[in-house]
Amino acid sequence: MTTPRRRLTSDIDLTSSLDHSLCFDQCALDDQVGGMDATLMNGATCTPGEGVVFDGVNDYVDLAGR
Repeated sequence: MTTPRRRLTSDIDLTSSLDHSLCFDQCALDDQVGGMDATLMNGATCTPGEGVVFDGVNDYVDLAGR
């Protein structure tokens, strides 16, 4: 009896079915796939390597067209 082969994540192209692609941890807020760019609002900040930082009061990320 043979054991079925498990699919590894490296076998799957996860980007082929993306609707949107934003990289918040590197502060790339322009959508590379679908045109849904992000705008930091009310004092939210973004630091490469750290990501988006909120103060817990009223900050948010506005996604264009959503």
